[in-house]
Amino acid sequence: MVTVGLDFGSKSAKCVVMSDGSIRATAAGPVNFDTSSMVTLPTQTLMSAGIGAAEIHCVGYMGFAPTDAPEGYVHVSRVQAAVCAARFYFPAARTIVDIGAEQALAVACDESGAILDFAVNERCAAGSGSFLEAMSRALEAPLDTMPELALAARKKIELNTQCAIFAESEVIGLIHEGASKEDIAGAIHDSVAAKAASLVRRVGIHEDVVLLGGLGYNAAFVAALHRELSVKTLHVPSLPDYAMALGAALLCAETPVD
Repeated sequence: MVTVGLDFGSKSAKCVVMSDGSIRATAAGPVNFDTSSMVTLPTQTLMSAGIGAAEIHCVGYMGFAPTDAPEGYVHVSRVQAAVCAARFYFPAARTIVDIGAEQALAVACDESGAILDFAVNERCAAGSGSFLEAMSRALEAPLDTMPELALAARKKIELNTQCAIFAESEVIGLIHEGASKEDIAGAIHDSVAAKAASLVRRVGIHEDVVLLGGLGYNAAFVAALHRELSVKTLHVPSLPDYAMALGAALLCAETPVD
């Protein structure tokens, strides 16, 4: 059985094609707030996998997508998608944290995967990827160099605010005071991790803990979150940024389609 998962984030759309329980293809594209991207992205991804549209059982989608989805598309829960994706990679997952460009989600589930509690961040960039983007501009350092800078930090600095607007001014102040870019970058990553960890604590921290989202590629953030959560292991899947689309595809496989 072939299923497709779509995750419409604030910055990009992700697509995962699954066949018989395995990932066959992935792709990403820009978010268009109409039905065009809901059709073109899956079509392109299917073509890359050599799968015809007639083979699709259904398409599961979530996120910032239009309400008038094409026929055969099923809207899925972000919370459930996070659990399905985490347990696909790590069957023992009990606590899941998903960090996107502008949203953060924490979910706790029991041994069978049943959801116990979940929490989402406020409408604030502090605990998300966009905070790092804003701070990289304030630090005048390319975004892709931020993890390396943070890992080279030698002095512990704490940002006094987690608001992106005020934190930018604070970063500029630290630069004027002579703080190194490495130490400031370390403080920025610690700040994002602290905000994410506070969200996780609201649902309860239960081993095993899994991190989903694009920040899973950021070694400095992973290390900072690991420290903040004080867990034995923080698991990160091989394709953390496609995890929610994967979860949508997995949920779709369980959905009857007329």
